[in-house]
Amino acid sequence: FFVSTPVAPIASTSDADVAVSSSTINNKDCSSGHDNQMSSNKIDESELFATVLNESMTLTSDNLEVCSRRMVNVEHLFKQIFNSSVGHEPFNCNVTNMYLTKEKRVGLISIFHLKCKMCGLEQTLETDVLDRSTKDMDVNLATTLAAVSKGIGYSQCEEMMAVLNVPFMAHKTYQRCHKSVAEVICKTALQTIEKAGKEEAALAIASGDVDEEGILLLTVIM
Repeated sequence: FFVSTPVAPIASTSDADVAVSSSTINNKDCSSGHDNQMSSNKIDESELFATVLNESMTLTSDNLEVCSRRMVNVEHLFKQIFNSSVGHEPFNCNVTNMYLTKEKRVGLISIFHLKCKMCGLEQTLETDVLDRSTKDMDVNLATTLAAVSKGIGYSQCEEMMAVLNVPFMAHKTYQRCHKSVAEVICKTALQTIEKAGKEEAALAIASGDVDEEGILLLTVIM
């Protein structure tokens, strides 16, 4: 129902309204005849493009409804938005002309799939970094580490996220993150113990706390 003459924006996106609007436009074109064809030749191309774009946005803006809250890495999200603001060929459309088709969740990370209304280009926006090669922990690992540090488990985290209205990760995902976090905690604990032992040994030697056989005498408080 995109026609060669500018029309008023459609107020509703329901199937009935679209059908009525399409019928009205087509009837108006047929009744206008030669006069309508003459007036269309005088329309500026940019004005026509803007009219068609506005109608397209009206019809596809409510394709998918996203509810509740998300935990977002603001820096990462803005970088993606700024990179996608470059115009798409051949209509020079950008992220403002795209609509949401679906959301894929990887634990607490959401991947939003977008599609351009004009050129059909598809791309994604992530709420956090999914690249495992980076040094920074993603939100799934960070949340699991916070739970371990506070002495709580999956059920307590799930209840807290439910109050915040944030979709939480599946139990299998949490266990996988917990295993990764536990390995890091164990490795870090051993390094800390070794470092502390060397410091205690240096202090014992400096203070002369060594027996006849050269064994360090360390004070242990229990």
